[in-house]
Amino acid sequence: MKFATTHHQGKDQPVLIQGEQAWLVHDLIPSFTGDLAQLIVDYDQLKGQLMPAGSGLPLAELRLVAPLQSLPRNIICVGKNYHAHAREFSESGFDSSTQAGEHSPGQPEHLKSKTAADTKTGPTNGYRH
Repeated sequence: MKFATTHHQGKDQPVLIQGEQAWLVHDLIPSFTGDLAQLIVDYDQLKGQLMPAGSGLPLAELRLVAPLQSLPRNIICVGKNYHAHAREFSESGFDSSTQAGEHSPGQPEHLKSKTAADTKTGPTNGYRH
């Protein structure tokens, strides 16, 4: 079972995807009015009702948008792209990704931070390419 967000009928809506077809979650569960983030929160209670019904919408005809438009809190990932950063983080007591005495991962990890206020998503986000 896969989920996405589509801009359909003038608003962003979560959809269930199976193969090349998609079903608006609201069509499957009329009482559900949330976004994909809310669907994730409510999934355990709703999963029994998330069954494709009818022919669905052709996935190729839908305009998919960023799946999560907003998050209930910030997501912060620590980058280990420099040996000094990796050593400092390893010694902080918060790093569960390294073994004792290990400082640098096999592959570089990059610093990322996302907040709803400063993140733009989608094809009309205003960024210049």
